[in-house]
Amino acid sequence: MPAASGAPSSVATPAGAEAATQPPQRIVRIRRDYNAWVADETIEDYALRYTPRSFHKWSAFRVANTALGAVSFLALEAIGASIGVDFGFFNAFCAILIVSVLDDALKELLAD
Repeated sequence: MPAASGAPSSVATPAGAEAATQPPQRIVRIRRDYNAWVADETIEDYALRYTPRSFHKWSAFRVANTALGAVSFLALEAIGASIGVDFGFFNAFCAILIVSVLDDALKELLAD
């Protein structure tokens, strides 16, 4: 037989005993807003939870540009590592240094 308080029959509590001992639950406004925001699963994104609001509104161009920068960095790391493995660290370091100096000199020469 179900309890008089409307509790399901699987819970064995005396009628009204629990309601009399527990005060009504108090939820502050900030917590209520947060719970409403989290309940909407369409906007929930764990990766963006702690990021600034301005980062949530990136354009497609900005996202693509950021991804391109990350991919180019990884590609250059792989190229540098393969040069280092193939020719040895010292030879690779000297070659990269010489090419960097020549590149800067050429830029300066062509800028004038």
